[in-house]
Amino acid sequence: LGDPVGPSNLRIVSLLDSPDTLWSGAPGEALAHPVVVRVTDAQGNPISGALLAWALRGRGARLVNATTSSDVHGEASAQWILGTSAKELQVLRVTAQGVSAQAQIVFQAQAVPDSVARLTVSVDSLHPLRVGDTLPIAVQATDPYGNTFPAPAPVVTVDDTTIATLAAAQLVGGPRRGRTTVRAVSGGVETAVPLHVTQFVSAIIPDLDTLRSGSVGITLSVPYSVHDDRDRPVVDTVVTLSVGDSGVVQATGSEAQV
Repeated sequence: LGDPVGPSNLRIVSLLDSPDTLWSGAPGEALAHPVVVRVTDAQGNPISGALLAWALRGRGARLVNATTSSDVHGEASAQWILGTSAKELQVLRVTAQGVSAQAQIVFQAQAVPDSVARLTVSVDSLHPLRVGDTLPIAVQATDPYGNTFPAPAPVVTVDDTTIATLAAAQLVGGPRRGRTTVRAVSGGVETAVPLHVTQFVSAIIPDLDTLRSGSVGITLSVPYSVHDDRDRPVVDTVVTLSVGDSGVVQATGSEAQV
């Protein structure tokens, strides 16, 4: 303090983590701890009265309560409020200026989104899901600043489990056709998307090639199975019988009366 020129060599060090540490926090929020630095000479003696300049890089980033000169312990601090973009690496450069010397330290941070403002589900409702097919499903969250990230602990449900079911991270179509709704909840936010499950009937296969009756007035059942174009059974449809001569046999639903 008695030297009007001051030390010829300044050093600035972090009192928390190493400058190589990549800090993280929520976008637009303050880090969990303030940034604290100490200004010393080459021998490690604290330098008071050094001027501090704080320079930020990061969209929307700012500092609160930044001290502009080191105290009697050579220390200075500031609260770093991260910018709103999770895509960019944020940088804080602190410069200490003495009478005849200068020193710098650089900190880096990443904004990690964690607040859910909106959800999206990776289900294309414009294209139907075939019965028996699977469709991967993922839930993405968007925070208030437009950053997207995997939704934390999402809960996915299907309104009608006879139309589609969940198996791990996939939707399984069937066992029957129809329309239902897939719902996802995460972070107190819910979203719903429509789901269309379809199946294309290709063949009606009777179990018998000939019906025989030895009496008049009896009713015979006509067993059959319905298959789609992939030879899978269709379980949600009923065929209607018709006959060539209603004077001999009359059709009633899936039965024939002689």
